[in-house]
Amino acid sequence: MKTLNGKRCLFPTLASLMLAASMTGCGLMHDDLEDCATRPSTHTSVKFVYDYNTSTKDMFNDHVGAVTLYVFDSTGGLIQQIERTNHDTNNSLKSPGFQIDLDLTPGKYTVYAVAEGNPLGYEKSLDGAGAKFRRQALTSGDRIDAFARVLDNESGIVNNAGVLIDTIWTSMEARELVIPEPPSIAEGEPQQPDSYVEATIPLMRLTNNVHISFHQTDFPTALNIDDYDLWVTYPTGTSKFDIYGNYTADAIPLTFHPYNRWNDKDESGKAFGHMTLGLPRFIYGSSEADRPTLHIRNKITSHETQIDFVALLAQGRDAFAPHNWSQQEYLDREYDYDLALYLDDNIWKYAMVKVNILSWTKRVQNEELH
Repeated sequence: MKTLNGKRCLFPTLASLMLAASMTGCGLMHDDLEDCATRPSTHTSVKFVYDYNTSTKDMFNDHVGAVTLYVFDSTGGLIQQIERTNHDTNNSLKSPGFQIDLDLTPGKYTVYAVAEGNPLGYEKSLDGAGAKFRRQALTSGDRIDAFARVLDNESGIVNNAGVLIDTIWTSMEARELVIPEPPSIAEGEPQQPDSYVEATIPLMRLTNNVHISFHQTDFPTALNIDDYDLWVTYPTGTSKFDIYGNYTADAIPLTFHPYNRWNDKDESGKAFGHMTLGLPRFIYGSSEADRPTLHIRNKITSHETQIDFVALLAQGRDAFAPHNWSQQEYLDREYDYDLALYLDDNIWKYAMVKVNILSWTKRVQNEELH
């Protein structure tokens, strides 16, 4: 009987223990109790901004058609390379909230980006006509120093095939992502909120559009643009960029010709000609010999005029005087240049430097650049 009585006393004790456990088991038996707390998640994303322009406004959504993100681990080795294009993502880059989400384990990472104006993306942009900025491919484990863009050329001559070179951007600075270890949660502790790790990569444009009109002061109705050759020479290596848009030591000097030219007349009968060029980043060297030169040659007389091209273009920074930009910063922010050159006896006498978005014009005499 004692054994039986002992068993009969044991059953209520086990039942009581099970009931007590169910009441403290994170709401497994009762809907009014909170679920067990879990480790919070970390959401990691990268955004992009292109406000390094003369308007100082972010134009990423309006101008960029494709962006490539490079992710490097704490050792400096490449672990991810992601491209997003407007073509493949239903114009998602045009959304103000565009970002690239990443799934990374806890640790420290460095991110860089390059971008294209072509909405089809980098690889498909190579199928078009004209010279291309070709990337040196990065593979897993490569360091960022291995990245470069090389502009197509034939012995230093860029063949534009009658089209504007593709618009490209690059990282102004690297950005870091630090992914923390999620905290351990003990039973009974409240649920912790998720954390968010974000970085924004600033971009700089590396290509320029230049329009030049030609006018004759001595024979204003006789100018024919077909009587002139025009080209721009870069004295230092310009064929190869690193990730920050700097020309590399092994780059070679390049020569560029207009991709389009045409004649025109105004209502009074004055003739003038036009040429348009697509050119890579301008560097404001310490002397005229270190800066790109504009060459104009009269085919009939063989007379050649040379102009300190970048010094002339940099006059446009006066339109933005309140910003107090240096020549180099202005050249890196501007990308749409407009010049009017006035010739007399085959020699350029003065130029009108225009900033069309401000309806601003500055007259620059030949002597002022020497």
